[in-house]
Amino acid sequence: MPTTAPQSRTAPLDANPNAESVAPMIEVAKDYEGLSIAARELLEEELHAPDDDRTRKSAEQAANREAVLRSLKERRTLSPGYYVRARYLFDLDRKMTVIQFGLSDVTPSEINGVLAIRQAKNKFLSDHPECPYCGALQMYSNVPQCRRCRKKFRGAE
Repeated sequence: MPTTAPQSRTAPLDANPNAESVAPMIEVAKDYEGLSIAARELLEEELHAPDDDRTRKSAEQAANREAVLRSLKERRTLSPGYYVRARYLFDLDRKMTVIQFGLSDVTPSEINGVLAIRQAKNKFLSDHPECPYCGALQMYSNVPQCRRCRKKFRGAE
């Protein structure tokens, strides 16, 4: 899968928008490595959302509210455009599984982007396997029991 070699995915390319010489902009739709990272981070964010919500709720009552909130891990490392595009590609991928698309219906960058997020999702699912009993995703691949239903996994002591 082709990738671009961006200089930075997070910092502004030029602090002065009126400057004469501007570094080339990253074309997010074609930065498949960046989109893969964004997809993985969105999936991690979704996995940890219930725990993060509980932490935020408990912080409301905590004396050290700010410290509790700072303990929440920031999972996003890229510019917002990457997450917008990754969400679009997740949605497109879902539609492609239900509706038959012709090659003329999607652009090459959409096809490559979908492939990038699928690869990220497959890696995510291998790192966070589903419980065979209730389907809950696990925080790690080698846990002895399900974090939701608490059933022990085969081979766990």
